[in-house]
Amino acid sequence: MSKETIFLYQLYATFYKYGLKSVNISKESLKFFLPYLKSMLEEDKLEELASLFVANEDGLYEHYLEIVSSFDPLFAERDGNKVNLLLDSEMAKLFYNGEVEYIGEKVAILRKIKEKERVVYENN
Repeated sequence: MSKETIFLYQLYATFYKYGLKSVNISKESLKFFLPYLKSMLEEDKLEELASLFVANEDGLYEHYLEIVSSFDPLFAERDGNKVNLLLDSEMAKLFYNGEVEYIGEKVAILRKIKEKERVVYENN
């Protein structure tokens, strides 16, 4: 398993831990969140995971989307632009990493705020 894949498993497990059960992976969402995630990584970690943050000429993060689409079906399922996490707390503990938890918590909270704003706008 690649370092990028392991990192995303750990990141998504942290999302689950902080109450994010469904993750939006639309082009617009990734354009906002991946640069934020990238800015939180230390230099050595960023070098290892550089391929996750490469967008093609259309602005798609193909490698990121490819890894997310290949998640184990017991871990998560992709439904269009949504990734639904199928974890429980025990399974989330398997992927625990203290370094990733701090980053994952910050990104999860920001995602929840953005989704809440989106729901408010759609309801108005």
